[in-house]
Amino acid sequence: MFGFKSVLVVINKMDLVDYSENKFREIEKLIKEYLKNLKIDVSNIVPISAKFGENIISISNRMSWFKGHSLLDMLDTCEISKIINDQLCFPVQDSYDFVKDEKIIVGRIESGIMKKGCEVYVLPENIRTTIESIEKYNNNDIQSVNPGECVGITLKNRLQLRRGQIIVDSLYPEITDTIRGNIFWISKKNCNLGESFNFKCSTQEINCEITKIFKKFDPASLELVEENSSIINEAEIAEVSIKTDRKIVVSPFSNLQVLGRFVLEKNDNVIAGGIII
Repeated sequence: MFGFKSVLVVINKMDLVDYSENKFREIEKLIKEYLKNLKIDVSNIVPISAKFGENIISISNRMSWFKGHSLLDMLDTCEISKIINDQLCFPVQDSYDFVKDEKIIVGRIESGIMKKGCEVYVLPENIRTTIESIEKYNNNDIQSVNPGECVGITLKNRLQLRRGQIIVDSLYPEITDTIRGNIFWISKKNCNLGESFNFKCSTQEINCEITKIFKKFDPASLELVEENSSIINEAEIAEVSIKTDRKIVVSPFSNLQVLGRFVLEKNDNVIAGGIII
């Protein structure tokens, strides 16, 4: 559901089966078959006993038959997977008036590089403008900023923005009021078609409703439960169509995570989380 393509599997409590290689191989085979059906690559499978520290930091003498690495060594070699996008994405968090006629727009660079003087677009209105200055506390002469940095900026003609608008350097995200996504329903109250929710994606917030439930899946086995349903129950995964009250800026999760994940709220409570597909 969340786009993971490779996983590290840890089989704990090996002490309860006397560190049996046969039992480990039996479980290992089942895991590989199960994940293969989900098209997920198993990077490593490591047997451990957390209670006694076996195979946690160093290779266990009690499992000398295991020829792999300890859990810590495996974690040290794992690369944190990030979806890298060279195009600028700057969701607006807020806008402030510090001095007369100066509108400071603040936010976080989620992807790409922001440069002073570069031409940008403000979405979803598709307003074309220019980055006039990039500012941090006690530093008003910044020429460029990288992903992950939080900054204040000013725009040409002192353009003032609001929370939820998105600044980009090309028109690559989608501007739409209809979204197809996968959601995991966590509320004890069931979801019914046509019910109103609060949709949150990055700094964007807007009313929405689920207009179609294409498929529902069992969360344990991920097997198809029902197609074209009219209700989502607690702890079910569903592929749905969501209609928002106005157009917003989104992206498939596989392209840009910050504009591809969202939560649904009802009465200020989170009732579902999901990704845009």
